[in-house]
Amino acid sequence: MRAILLLFGSLNDQDMRWLAARGRPRDLPDGAPLIAAGTRPEELLLLLDGRAAVSDAAGRQLALRREGDLLGEMSFVEARPASAAVRAAGPLRLLALPQAVVAARLAADDGFSARFHRGLAVLLATRLREAMAGAPAEEEEVDPLVLEGLTRAGERFALLRALVDEAAR
Repeated sequence: MRAILLLFGSLNDQDMRWLAARGRPRDLPDGAPLIAAGTRPEELLLLLDGRAAVSDAAGRQLALRREGDLLGEMSFVEARPASAAVRAAGPLRLLALPQAVVAARLAADDGFSARFHRGLAVLLATRLREAMAGAPAEEEEVDPLVLEGLTRAGERFALLRALVDEAAR
């Protein structure tokens, strides 16, 4: 869940409402493909519940993403095909955000763009540091400015989940 806290620590409640309104919730079974290596995902995927396994072309698991993680962000940033495959590692629930819709909002709203890109940069930098260290970073290694927003980010993730659940009813 720490990954989404890094992103959501930069966003505000209005941003959460926008994401919930534009995203499509999906419930998927164990083993369901989420992203195929070599393809360009059309959606950013936010894991609301469950886990997803990230694997290389040889099928070796590279990472296990959990509730609160964002998937497809590298292809979104680079506009390139996915370098890894992602599958559900057990039943999961996600929120699919069409990349074109997110890109249009980024282009139209400078404030949202700044908040989103700042959060995404912190998320990607943290993942890179963890990959270089070979293990997840300890909380005390996270930028103190990022830590200040973690409580708010957790509340925002809870708000997003509640909005998605409410809309699904």
